[in-house]
Amino acid sequence: MRPERIHLLRGASARRMAEKARVPLGTISPLLRSMYYQWDSEYCLQLMLARFGEPSYRLRFRDKSEAWTWVLWSRRPENVIVVEIWPQNLPQGFYLHCRNWNSVVVEFCLWLTRGHLHRQLYPAWEG
Repeated sequence: MRPERIHLLRGASARRMAEKARVPLGTISPLLRSMYYQWDSEYCLQLMLARFGEPSYRLRFRDKSEAWTWVLWSRRPENVIVVEIWPQNLPQGFYLHCRNWNSVVVEFCLWLTRGHLHRQLYPAWEG
């Protein structure tokens, strides 16, 4: 994933842009859906924190649960990706939405997939 293509939004602009991301990634294609269900939400949380830092905003609910939300924006091609992780729920919730399907979404999904593959294969490289 090229860093110059995807930017983290914060504050009011993040909430406004998040409203535009209405397409759940799991509904785009069967292949993407199968990749999506293989991702470990705890590891996705670690990847998001390492790459983008703290979430754009956090939603707190009466039952003391939280949704951590990263709003990612790309100018060329224009798109919005919203990553929502519920770290305190068991099992953890992990949801991805985008504004539309384009190369930015593909790059983001490949980045998550490569991160998971690296984690699975790394012990084999050491020995």
